Amino acid sequence: MLSSGAAVPARLIWMLFIVNPRILLVEGDPDIAAAVAEVLMDASHDVVTCSTLREGLGLIEDTELSVVLVDMSLPDGRGEDLLRRLKQERPLLPVVMMTSSLDVKRVVSCMRQGASDCLSKPFSRGELLSVVAREVGNASSISPLAEEEKKIIARALEATQWRVKDAAERLKIGRATIYRKMIRYGLSRPGHEPSSAERGAVADFL
Repeated sequence: MLSSGAAVPARLIWMLFIVNPRILLVEGDPDIAAAVAEVLMDASHDVVTCSTLREGLGLIEDTELSVVLVDMSLPDGRGEDLLRRLKQERPLLPVVMMTSSLDVKRVVSCMRQGASDCLSKPFSRGELLSVVAREVGNASSISPLAEEEKKIIARALEATQWRVKDAAERLKIGRATIYRKMIRYGLSRPGHEPSSAERGAVADFL
């Protein structure tokens, strides 16, 4: 425990403004989708919802996703198809399957294809939050692609003497994006503790 006079490391201050984990929920039943989304949002998760396999395939390139929840039976196809595609393109992204029928063979097949877990409907609020919390934690490790992104952003910040606005212009992205990436990767100017104005700026952009 820190004493009252201990200085808080700058990196920890940046991490106080951590971006809420983003969950992609692919569920064909609108009532179930609404109930699951409500539980996740109450737990401070950002939730993106869709109801079909086609819509889900169009959303998997969202680089901010932390976890994907997929119903095994969708109106236009099988959840396994989305799982397979996700594991081809985003192998490190945790995928949790959901099913209302206890088809052991399908569940085992999903696990063999890379699913992190399978929730059997109806599942409780506690079961849902426990699984999501665990998978969000597993997703926090930095992939090789993210590591390269971290290096690019760090170089831009160093080249502009850690002026976020200038670094954003250099990379041709928004300041809000720079702030989110700084938080995600724990980037802060060496030996610098953010001022009240800087903390306020982070809060305004997130």
